[in-house]
Amino acid sequence: HRYPLAAFSAAPAAFDIRVGPNRFTAQGIELNIDRPEQRLIGRLAFDGITPWPVTWRSPGIMDWYSFVPFMECYHGVLSLDHAVRGQLIIGGAAVDFHGGRGYIEKDWGEAFPRAWIWMQTNHFGRTGVSLTASVARIPWLGTAFRGFIVGLLCDGTLYRFASYTGAVIDRLEVTD
Repeated sequence: HRYPLAAFSAAPAAFDIRVGPNRFTAQGIELNIDRPEQRLIGRLAFDGITPWPVTWRSPGIMDWYSFVPFMECYHGVLSLDHAVRGQLIIGGAAVDFHGGRGYIEKDWGEAFPRAWIWMQTNHFGRTGVSLTASVARIPWLGTAFRGFIVGLLCDGTLYRFASYTGAVIDRLEVTD
């Protein structure tokens, strides 16, 4: 469904976005799309948000690249893992999300990379484990470089492997 630009609003200092009657926050989402061709109604609540750590020396998943000017796109992870509860009506069917796991990220800037691979999962045998990884062709000042970021959250510790940590991809294979 398309909404007019006037139906969009975002809080300047918090993750709180409204698109028409729909709202997206770090605490949950409220959806109210009730049209003949599409019905999506309900609320999901998020508990135990686990953000990628942000400090003045390491401002999130992009680390010092967050300070680099003229990047086409910037990236942030608002929650690597959290509990989800609630229900959505999709079409005419109720879908229960109680006991689910969630992940929230954001991207902003002028354009998205022309080529990228991204994955994320937090559905392991135990809760609190999350893996996110991306590799992209990053354009910058008329040239480009391959950048990658991998974050593994396990037992409350975030392990980072990235271009900016000196990590190296030995092999990358993409298949159907």
